[in-house]
Amino acid sequence: FSSRNANLAEKKTDFFVEICLFSGRDDKIRTCDLLNPIQARYQAALHPVTSAIIQDFLLFVKRKNEFFLIFLKKFIRILLHTFIPFGIISSEVIIVYRYETHLHTSPVSKCAVISVRKMMEFYKKMHFDGIFITNHFLDGNIRIDKNLPYEEKIQFYFSDYEEALKLQDEIGIKVFCGVESSYIDGTDFLIYGLDKQWFLEHPEIEDMKKSQVLPYYMEHGALVIHAHPFREAGYIDHIRLFPRCVHGVETVNASRTDFENETAALYAKHYNLLSFAGTDNHGFTTDYLAGVSSETPVKNELDFVKKVLAKEMQVFTVSLDEPYANANLSTFESFK
Repeated sequence: FSSRNANLAEKKTDFFVEICLFSGRDDKIRTCDLLNPIQARYQAALHPVTSAIIQDFLLFVKRKNEFFLIFLKKFIRILLHTFIPFGIISSEVIIVYRYETHLHTSPVSKCAVISVRKMMEFYKKMHFDGIFITNHFLDGNIRIDKNLPYEEKIQFYFSDYEEALKLQDEIGIKVFCGVESSYIDGTDFLIYGLDKQWFLEHPEIEDMKKSQVLPYYMEHGALVIHAHPFREAGYIDHIRLFPRCVHGVETVNASRTDFENETAALYAKHYNLLSFAGTDNHGFTTDYLAGVSSETPVKNELDFVKKVLAKEMQVFTVSLDEPYANANLSTFESFK
C-alpha cells in the first residue's frame, strides 16, 4: 500500500482493520485500525454501488444479528489484509492520534475505582496517544468535604491530574486537564482549556447558576461539551438541556445506551452543535472505548480546544473485544 510516509510502509508490524461507516462520503468506506505501535486510518477505494450495498447490508445485519455482524467484520478484515498489499484495493495510510476525553480517577472522583497510574497504563496498552482527566468538580461527586475553603478544594481537585503529569514520561502517554461540572444530579458538562490557576483566580463560579457559568467558561476560552445529555437513571429526576450554553454534545458515550447516544446525535444535529465522544471511564466494565482523533498531535489543552472548534477532530470507538486492542486487562481489574 502507498503511504504519505515512506518509512511507515517499511515497518514490520501486524495490523488489524475494523470496518466503519463514513457518512460524509458516499463513494468511500473508511476502515479504522490500530497499526501497532502506529495508529493509522485506511480508506479503501470502492465502487460507489459496492459501497452503498455494503453500508445497507451492514445496517440490516446489525439490526438482525449482532453475532453475524461480528463475523462479517472479521471476514472483511481478512479481505482487506489480503488485498491491500497486492494493490487490488488501493489504500492510503494516514497517521492519526487518539485521545480519551472523558475519564475519572480515584481518589478525586468519589465514583471512580481506578488509580491514576492504572488508568494511564491501561490507555497506554490500548495505544492511545493521550488522555484527558475529567474528574467530578466541586459541584459534583468529588471525594472531599465541600465545606472546606475554596482554595483547598481546588488544590485537591487537581491533585490526580498533577500526579498524572509526573507519571506521563515514565508511562509514555500524554496527559491533559479537563473538568466535569455538574448541575443537581445527572446534568454534566465537560470543560476543556481552563487550568488550575484560572480556577484559583475565579472563586465566584461557585455562586453562579449553570446558565451563567457555562457561557462564562466559554468567554474565557473554554470548550464546553454537554456530557451524556440524555442519560436516564433512577437518581435523575428529569433531563435538562442547555443548547445555547455549550459548543457541542457527547453523541458517543461508551458508558451509555445506543438509544441515549442516538438521541444525543439528533439533538446535536438539530441544534447545529459539535459531535463529541468519550468513554466516561470510571473503571467499570464497558464493551468499548470512545474518544476523538486528529491527524496531528494535540500540543496542549488550548490546542485541543482550537482543533475541536475547527472540526479537525473525529469521533472514533475501539472495541475491547477486537484483537488490535492488545491490552493486558489483568492490570485493569474492573474490565473483563
